[in-house]
Amino acid sequence: MPEGKTVRPTSQRVREAIFSILHSSIDNSDCLDLYAGSGALGIEAFSRGAKSVCFVEKDPQVLTFLKSNLKYCQMDAISDVIHGDVMAQFANNPYLKKKFDLIFIDPPYNHIPKDLLQNIVRHGILSEEGLLILEHGANYDPIYPEDLNCTIKKIYGQTRVSFFKKRNTTFDKKSDLSGNF
Repeated sequence: MPEGKTVRPTSQRVREAIFSILHSSIDNSDCLDLYAGSGALGIEAFSRGAKSVCFVEKDPQVLTFLKSNLKYCQMDAISDVIHGDVMAQFANNPYLKKKFDLIFIDPPYNHIPKDLLQNIVRHGILSEEGLLILEHGANYDPIYPEDLNCTIKKIYGQTRVSFFKKRNTTFDKKSDLSGNF
């Protein structure tokens, strides 16, 4: 990542934990990586069987590194990359009118836009059985709309990962993320 940037790529330990929890939910999924940074979460999803990944990143320097990482992983031709502010994309980008099975959100810690999760619900981009994975500071409790249910919260050092699904959504045994392990 560019020097001097306040980009905090998801650590290997946290990525392994996220994808261990997701296991079979990744196969053939459409993914969205918001605040993509280095692209680590979306790239990992591709490497584990995701069908497509759309990356959203606003910082031009970070975007250059993201594109370089995708090219290095030979994923540049099969990825969608959107340059712009995440919140502005809901209103302005037709690509974000589709539904995603997995939405990864890794904004700067404790700088989660107030209406981000509500916008995801309002714009209907999370599929009916989709999962939203939010990485944030361990001491931060995100405010989320009543349409979402936080099914898992895991803490890894200074990082907390919260998994959300739509309320009243059922999962089969292979992808049950009810928090009962």
